[in-house]
Amino acid sequence: MGLIRTYSNRYNADHLQGVIARVASTSQRPPSEAPPARRFRIDRRLTPEQIAELVTAYKSGTSTPKLCKQYELSKGGVLKVLADNNVLMRQQQHLTESQIDTAVEQYQAGDSLATIAKQMGSAATTVRRVLQERGVAMRPSGRGRRGQTDR
Repeated sequence: MGLIRTYSNRYNADHLQGVIARVASTSQRPPSEAPPARRFRIDRRLTPEQIAELVTAYKSGTSTPKLCKQYELSKGGVLKVLADNNVLMRQQQHLTESQIDTAVEQYQAGDSLATIAKQMGSAATTVRRVLQERGVAMRPSGRGRRGQTDR
């Protein structure tokens, strides 16, 4: 029981009234000006006219990175606006049938995906995808082979 008595608050009413009086006599700090609230919802950040302009610009060929900058949106935000407006997305990297035929020949001759993609002006993942769609057996990737010596 001795510890409880030692550490318990034993303030009398006069002491507490003095604390209350000191708190009441201090001046109040002026409220700080809060920054303007951020508006997260896209339909609140863009007017219907701006959304219509964005959709029209995309349909006329403007790239999504350019739209992101112009409307100060993330790529996900631009894609959401387009999806909400039932806009079909463009396929970014097309290869013609003759390009695919050439890619198959080059890959089977030993060229790498990166080399073929560079010649086609495309991405290596696109070349890989079209080769797989054609049923071409893919070689193991070259990762991990650097620095290894033949044994």
